[in-house]
Amino acid sequence: MPSLEVNSTSGHSGPSGGEAEEIQGTCISPASTVTKNDPFLLLCKVSDEPSAMKNALIAALQRNPTYTTNDAGKRKKFRVRWGTLLRDEAKLYVATVTDEEHREVIKRLQSHLKTDFGDILIGGHPRYGTLRKAFDLYLKFLWRLGKAVAPPHCPIDRNVLDAAGINASWTECDDDKRYSEWDAAIDSVARPRSSAEWEYDLSLKFLQPSKARTRCQKP
Repeated sequence: MPSLEVNSTSGHSGPSGGEAEEIQGTCISPASTVTKNDPFLLLCKVSDEPSAMKNALIAALQRNPTYTTNDAGKRKKFRVRWGTLLRDEAKLYVATVTDEEHREVIKRLQSHLKTDFGDILIGGHPRYGTLRKAFDLYLKFLWRLGKAVAPPHCPIDRNVLDAAGINASWTECDDDKRYSEWDAAIDSVARPRSSAEWEYDLSLKFLQPSKARTRCQKP
């Protein structure tokens, strides 16, 4: 994959080829007022739903071995299908979604992508941590854009795991139960705030212009 120019934690600054092809789709209906001056969105160069989707998929895939093939066409079909599924599931998040419902969404995503693209994916399916990373970051963007309510869980990266005292790697996680244990630990650290609000402030600490060529989401 070509190198990607990004700003800092919890997002990617914009497309630069490779995994960054335009993924078209219908935007989610607004759930609240759009926050056009949100510093997180500005630094990640996300201004609308398509750029949110593009950013989320890149953040989930970069430096995260996923494919068994170098066939660019097959990879693109996988990402386009993945994006379509994320958009469909995100429509639920204009209202509060429970932890159990959120986990069921990820299981549906994994099942669909395993059936359609298992032959090009390491292990025959997309890893749970990769799916959660993309969807949770996409929901974070939609929330800050005013197109969804605050998500039930925050995107998890190395900064988040370190802040919660968890010694692990999200890129290697393929276990729903283990990821749920991380969610619980992060919720505990975040209280009395939600994990989404807590992680948002944490991510801003790493979103500095001086770090303009570092990765937005650490592995």
